[in-house]
Amino acid sequence: MRISTLPVKLAATISRDLTRIAGRIGQHQRTNVREEWGPGKILNLDPTTGIATEDHFVFIPFPVERYLWVKRIYRPDCERIRAVPMWAGSWLNGNEWRAHISSGQINPKEGDLGALDSWANHDASLGCDVWLPHVLGEWGYARYVKRTYPTSGLDFVCDRPVQFHELEALYAPAVIDYISRISGDIPIDWIGHSMGGQLGYAYLGAHKDERIAALATLGSPGKLTKNATKALALIGRLSRMSGYLGIVERSPSQLANRAFLPATKGAANVLSMFAPSSEFAEILYNSENTNPALVAPFLEKVVERAPPGIVEFFVNMIRTEQFASLPLAGEEARNYGELMGGIKQPVMIIGGGKDNVCPGECVEINVENLQSSSRIALIEEEGAGHVDLVVGESAFSSMVAIDNFFSVVT
Repeated sequence: MRISTLPVKLAATISRDLTRIAGRIGQHQRTNVREEWGPGKILNLDPTTGIATEDHFVFIPFPVERYLWVKRIYRPDCERIRAVPMWAGSWLNGNEWRAHISSGQINPKEGDLGALDSWANHDASLGCDVWLPHVLGEWGYARYVKRTYPTSGLDFVCDRPVQFHELEALYAPAVIDYISRISGDIPIDWIGHSMGGQLGYAYLGAHKDERIAALATLGSPGKLTKNATKALALIGRLSRMSGYLGIVERSPSQLANRAFLPATKGAANVLSMFAPSSEFAEILYNSENTNPALVAPFLEKVVERAPPGIVEFFVNMIRTEQFASLPLAGEEARNYGELMGGIKQPVMIIGGGKDNVCPGECVEINVENLQSSSRIALIEEEGAGHVDLVVGESAFSSMVAIDNFFSVVT
């Protein structure tokens, strides 16, 4: 990890000390999920860590008019120090923050996180109220909710294209309002990977929401170069794979899982697409830095279909070399790069030294855009690819750095 202290800006001191966690078992009372679909239901209480998970459903207003599934992970038996919404990338669901972040799950060794081996669980164990919005998780959460809450009668599937400006203008405000109401009067610290970090920049720049105390982004581009075209093509290929394999009912995450298996009758062998030496791996992660055995279950659980409107947003970024919304009929495009100049909150920016989706120049332009931020810390995770920032040992060091950053500035 390389830390850059920026001139004129005060960077937070980042500690590399590993945090020791001791799980406790508490007594908990179940709540009724039918009560206005909140404040949730304890679906699982881990007796080792004392961590509970709840389902919450946030209504997104007109013209979207759908319910968004948001997972809450926290310790019911301790006072919560901050709310932490963790926003996923453009082709992932909120489960990316529940993936393994240390190789101990493959090769156990002293000092691993054990039962807390995920970013979400680790932060919850520290007293954070963790929220995982499944913003683009139409495949996974629609089936999950239908199976878990068959009598809800609520619409969880959006029959209209999702656009990035709608995430900024409708989805994010609804989620933050909900978190503020449920978590109470505690700081809200936003963590975003890839597009999840871009959404943080766009939301704070456009809405000036003072409830957000700090922002941390990982591999979130302030611009995109033509190198990202290959990544978009590969993601699009994965999204279309259901038709390619003739398994329409399967989600992209199931297909990603299948991609690691040998070819079966009637299905193409797409194993090579995910192998460490493949073009896909070269774009999305650095196999020399992150154990492919960690990436495989990550893709199995988190891959979602990339909505055409989101892909078009990225294509427009490449074409215009600007971080801006798409120009729509009757509306002017929002230049989020310019709006970032009004962000006052402390910001930590983390980029991967081997990130082929969001290379250094695409991360560093965010520093130029953040003209008014009170504090900026810029970190390069040497050797980390795009996915490595949230999976594997690079993710572990980033997690510790962000935890310490939030502790200092909020």
